[in-house]
Amino acid sequence: MLTLNDVKKGKADKVDQAIIDQFRRSSILFDLMPFDDCVAPGGTGSTLTYGYMRKTTASPAALRNIGSDYTAGEAKRTQYTTNLKIMGGKFGLDRALNIANPQEVAFQAEEQVIAAKNLFLYNVVNGNADTVFDGLSKALTGTDTEITSAADLSTVSATTALVIIEELNTAIMACKRKPSVILANSKAIIKLKTAAAALGYLTRSEDSFGRQVEGFDGIPFVDAGRYYNDLLGHDVDIIPTGGDGKTDIYLICLAQDAFHGVSPAGGKVINSKLPDFANSSDAVVYGFVEMIASVALKDTRGAAVIRNVKVQTATVATTLTVTVTGNGAGAVVTVNPATLPIGHKYYTAVNASTIAVPSAGTAINTSTYTALPANGVVNVTANYYCRVVQADAELYPVNTGEGTAK
Repeated sequence: MLTLNDVKKGKADKVDQAIIDQFRRSSILFDLMPFDDCVAPGGTGSTLTYGYMRKTTASPAALRNIGSDYTAGEAKRTQYTTNLKIMGGKFGLDRALNIANPQEVAFQAEEQVIAAKNLFLYNVVNGNADTVFDGLSKALTGTDTEITSAADLSTVSATTALVIIEELNTAIMACKRKPSVILANSKAIIKLKTAAAALGYLTRSEDSFGRQVEGFDGIPFVDAGRYYNDLLGHDVDIIPTGGDGKTDIYLICLAQDAFHGVSPAGGKVINSKLPDFANSSDAVVYGFVEMIASVALKDTRGAAVIRNVKVQTATVATTLTVTVTGNGAGAVVTVNPATLPIGHKYYTAVNASTIAVPSAGTAINTSTYTALPANGVVNVTANYYCRVVQADAELYPVNTGEGTAK
């Protein structure tokens, strides 16, 4: 097992060391996470697959009477595989720009580090093996360490703080050892700090770079951050807050027998190359930053999740622009923005009179609202209203708008 600090020590190039340090500085989770650097393509193939066993049920123990025997029961493990993925990007700079602004290379490299880090963290939480690798959300679904919250932290008081503190302690006790980090989005982190401070449980420590870190019972709070969604064209929270104002909080034990990263053999988790203007005659010279990694949850007690922690009052925005072109069975409904966050969908309702904005924090009724088809064709009688609602994966409304057929 290697941490990124161990990988850095194995790099002779100062640039490589600096890039790795940027990854470490960007997130405490990155700095602490161990990587099993054992994956290498075998035979004539080029696969980067890591196989492991996940403990799902502990071995039972019981009392027995003289002359009687135990009922047999074994600890249960399930075989899993995860595929390492290559994440990163390249950037090109004109040699004239490099002369005019020598700091541009460092800026572009740092931005590429941030992008790669955020993409990896997004999949650490939300990943699915169908496209990348299974993240914690999927791996913990249905396990004993999945807890449904009763906390309402939209307004923090001594009473509401006590509820989330009890849930944090319950999640810690459900893990196989004291968690290494508490991972959440920025809204939840603010609420957790306030709740912990109100009851005297807020602790402070320093990370590897001497920066102050606040936490609960010595476990640092880590902001999962945001990542740039190419389809949406803007940043979104890695751990989202739903239309009901609720989010999830993860407690992670970083260890070889709990939760850890996986990387190619030889400490090759992070690779980089800066533009070499001295040895290239091209007008534009390229550099890249990438990481090759996956994650493995070796024990379902190696992490816990507190689901549906309410961190803000549910609201419905009214900023969707809805246009109805034509009328009748061939009416076409278009919505701006056209692209949605992952897990969100558009739903429509049609009526002769204007349709009220759906209630915040209440799932929309699918007998009233139907999914907007990909082609936008909806039967809208002339002069009738068509309301479109953006709903999250749990059908809670997030945004809405209304148009009229002409």
